[in-house]
Amino acid sequence: MCFHHQLIPIPNTGKERSAIDDSGDMLKMLLETKADLVLNGHRHTSNLYTVSSSEKDLFIFNAG
Repeated sequence: MCFHHQLIPIPNTGKERSAIDDSGDMLKMLLETKADLVLNGHRHTSNLYTVSSSEKDLFIFNAG
């Protein structure tokens, strides 16, 4: 899955007004639909998060 705005705030990038409003619902849906990877690009800082459920890991990568 690819998003312009990030689902999770990126550290050390200032105020995080560009994270999407329904990110919690979106993360839940991505875990339920077996997505493996989310790509973001709005903040120009590389960052990687892993969000885990009891069944799988979801990798969220912010491209620098």
